[in-house]
Amino acid sequence: MTINSSSIVSSLGAGSGIDIKSLAESLIEAERKPFKDRIDQKVQKSEAKISGYGAILSYLRPLRASMEKLANPESFGSLAVSSSQPAALTAVAQSGASVGSHSVSVLSLASPQLSRSAGFESTTQSIADGPFKLELKQGNGQPRLIDVSTATPQAIVDAVNQDATANSTGISAQLVRVNTKGVSQYVIEVQGPKGNDQAFTLAIDSSTYLSSQNPPAQPPVLQKDFLAEAADARVMVDGQLITRPTNSITGAISNVTLELNGVTSSPAKISLTRDVQVAKDNINALVSSYNDFVEALKELGNSKSEVETLGGSLAGDGLLQTVRNQIRSALQLSDRDNASVNAISSMGISVGLDGRMTIKSDRVLTQRLTENFDQVVRLFTSSPASTSKKGLAGDTLAAIDVLMPKYGKGRIQNQIDASTKEVTRYKDQLIQLETRLAKSLERYMSQFSIMQSMVGDSNNVRAGLKNSLGFNSNQ
Repeated sequence: MTINSSSIVSSLGAGSGIDIKSLAESLIEAERKPFKDRIDQKVQKSEAKISGYGAILSYLRPLRASMEKLANPESFGSLAVSSSQPAALTAVAQSGASVGSHSVSVLSLASPQLSRSAGFESTTQSIADGPFKLELKQGNGQPRLIDVSTATPQAIVDAVNQDATANSTGISAQLVRVNTKGVSQYVIEVQGPKGNDQAFTLAIDSSTYLSSQNPPAQPPVLQKDFLAEAADARVMVDGQLITRPTNSITGAISNVTLELNGVTSSPAKISLTRDVQVAKDNINALVSSYNDFVEALKELGNSKSEVETLGGSLAGDGLLQTVRNQIRSALQLSDRDNASVNAISSMGISVGLDGRMTIKSDRVLTQRLTENFDQVVRLFTSSPASTSKKGLAGDTLAAIDVLMPKYGKGRIQNQIDASTKEVTRYKDQLIQLETRLAKSLERYMSQFSIMQSMVGDSNNVRAGLKNSLGFNSNQ
């Protein structure tokens, strides 16, 4: 609506009864509309950008989650290990183990020495008049004397166990009640660690024992019977004999621990197979999250998008193009040192002209994960061709962290904050506009009231003149 001074005068000149309030409000609205429309458009544009940046963040999160899995070598799936004779032999694969099968024969298990003393009437039987010492010799070590302060079988057991704790001998002693030919007695059983080198001798030191006797007597025999001899485990692995002082065998098969439980009846087969489905699932998750991300950026940047609210909200925005380029660049990493898997295209995965990622050949992907597993893992996790030395997944995560770090603010959040400040500034301008227009309305009302009063006075004067001069409406 366009209102000028001549129209106002013309309206006021029409006589009394003019609605000056409506007239003033019309003038204010005519002044408000162009300013408010411009500011509202700016607010809408900034708010649309905020929503668009938020959409980028929401699509970057699942992409980061899929990349975090592929940045970890463990997420490509562990080896499945099986044994043809699990009752006698099992195996556990560690990181770095390779697919394959091995022939393993368990010839004998590692065992500890177990000896038994002569019998005692009770655990507190006095066997000397005073304290004495024990002599212990373990493997090729030097004999060591152990103090026994109280001359009882229980004190001997306690002394041996205390010495084992203090010196980490691995030897343990206990009192056991036995029945021999109808006679109930207590014997001291002493057991050492497994392995040939862990054989031991334990006896009462005769010199300290005899000096405590009155009259002298021979000390009790602490190793009267040998129930088991110390022995190494003997295992034939792929035709090679291996001995170990333990039944947990490492080093026989690279990065595999063999757990021996018994002797095998024939060579057992240890099979290590790769479950590639875990890696395939993680790669498929990457493809899905990346394509969702690409499609979202496409709609956000398309000014003709038919997607409500967010479509075209970032059309022509420079940050949108930066995000797209940085992520795509990270995914184009290649590793020239890998003979068979030097890029994602080597795994049957392609990126089309529209930017979408496609697994064009599931057969090729399965083959690469089966036959070139280490190279696939290296491409994603530790490619030397990568500047950051973190591989394709690591480089993509680094690019995402610049845009959207886990802690603190990145480029996208900074842009959201800047746009939020713009909205606040525009709304402040609207408040200022309304304040100014309110003052203008007061001014208009005051001016129009004065003008209306003047017109009323003028009309009254004109009417008085007519009456005085005798004019009437018919003349």
